[in-house]
Order: sequence, then structure tokens, then C-alpha cells
Amino acid sequence: LIRPCVWFAVFLVLLKLCVGGGLCWVRSKQCAGAGLFETGQQVAVAVAVTATTAASSAVSGQSVSEAFTGDGADYRGVQSRTKMGYSCEVWGQGAAAAYTSANYPSSGLVDNNFCRNPYNTNDINNFCR
Repeated sequence: LIRPCVWFAVFLVLLKLCVGGGLCWVRSKQCAGAGLFETGQQVAVAVAVTATTAASSAVSGQSVSEAFTGDGADYRGVQSRTKMGYSCEVWGQGAAAAYTSANYPSSGLVDNNFCRNPYNTNDINNFCR
């Protein structure tokens, strides 16, 4: 009776170590200020947007670069969803009315709702309104 109890205790300790290590790893990959469930939603949105982009590129035959370097000022990809999955507004309209290609000529703010960094600063983030 003692032997099974010892092995069961060893198993429980190893299980706790694995679960704790897994949770620590997940926490290390989270975005700043995001909770565990928000991170899961953000990952799901990113996967869905990536799959949609890949499918539309395959159908149209055009390749779109999703390269993001430095502060993202040179990003010209086709991401059009926020981290939480909301559709971005078209640049120059609504809440994004102040952001036009006339105000930010080299930022790629044309009549679309693709994420951009028009400020060209050290803010390492593309955003949409």
C-alpha cells in the first residue's frame, strides 16, 4: 500500500511542476497588460487573420509581405484587425479622419483600413483606429 501512495505522490509533484512551468511559459508570451484569456483571444485572432491573408493571397496570386521591422513605419501588410479582433476604420474617415495620406505622405495611409504606424517614431507598434 505504501509503494502506490509514494508513486502517486511523485506523479502529483511532477504534474504540478509541468502545469506550473506551462503556465509560466504562457505568461512569458503574453502581451503587456493582457490577461490569460485575452492572450488566447489575441492568438486566435492572429491565426485567423494570417490564414485569411494567406488564402486571399493564394486565390489572387499576389504575394503580400507582412514584414515588420524596427518601429513598423515601413509595414505595408494587409492586417486590418485589432489585437482583440475588431475591424479597423478606414484611414481618413470616422475616428481616423485626421490620419490621411496628405498629413502623413510616406505612411501608406490610402483608402483602406490596414494597420500602419504613421508617426514614424520609436513606438514599436502598428495601429488602426
